[in-house]
Amino acid sequence: EALDRAIDEDGEYWEAHYQRGRALGLLSRWYESRDALLRATELNPGHGHSHLLASMAAINVEDWDIAWDQAIKAQFAGEDMTQTLLNLYEMSPPPDDLTIRISAATVFVADVDTASVTADVELPTNFNPNAVSGTGERQGRASNLEDSALSQSSLDLIRLHRAMRSALASSPRLAVVLDPGRAQFIMAMQITEISTSTPYSVKGYFRLIDIVKQEVVYRQPIDISNLESTPVIVPLLRRYVTDMSAWLAQQEGGGQGASITVKPGAEMGYLKKVDTQGRSL
Repeated sequence: EALDRAIDEDGEYWEAHYQRGRALGLLSRWYESRDALLRATELNPGHGHSHLLASMAAINVEDWDIAWDQAIKAQFAGEDMTQTLLNLYEMSPPPDDLTIRISAATVFVADVDTASVTADVELPTNFNPNAVSGTGERQGRASNLEDSALSQSSLDLIRLHRAMRSALASSPRLAVVLDPGRAQFIMAMQITEISTSTPYSVKGYFRLIDIVKQEVVYRQPIDISNLESTPVIVPLLRRYVTDMSAWLAQQEGGGQGASITVKPGAEMGYLKKVDTQGRSL
């Protein structure tokens, strides 16, 4: 009940959805557990344990598409899903795009860079959504933003940061990670202009930085008319990400460095309510 109240107060409080999914799993309410955990992964893509538990719940309701998708994302996020993936081979056909998914490029979304903003608005330099928004390893509550004395424009940049992570997670060629040490690329968003009145509009660039080469390998302008409107932000960012994914696909060896090796034929050994490494859901 406490988790339900927390979600009623703040539907974007990702950790409440995560904890609710865990609790429902312990009660064997698998469909509800799956849905709650999927909501947690939507709000905080790259959180490994959310992806892991979502995969386990999906397996228990034989939702194989979700089980495969979440298991792969959990593996990229740092969870050891090798045995689960092997078992999935025994339980269901793999997705048609498995080769693409297990060769996804890992991306860490960096702080929003506002150092070049030309308008007179209340913004910190090198704005860091992870420090205040409950994303990444900081598991703070999103509603606490009201206590941080941030300007509305800063809150809108948090929305932009979250939307970019969500857009990246929607591409089968990309895997969002919360640890830059696991990333092949860093996604850096630089804001150069922001309007001085609401709803805020922004212009700037996003850049894809190859960590090994230490150079920008892809750059695209950002032009968003209304930062307060999720229906405006998300489709636009997904179009940007689709273009970038197509570019990555054309690059020789693009996205291969973090590929997962999975071979069929292992013993199943899967038990309901417990994953293949003995961890209870």
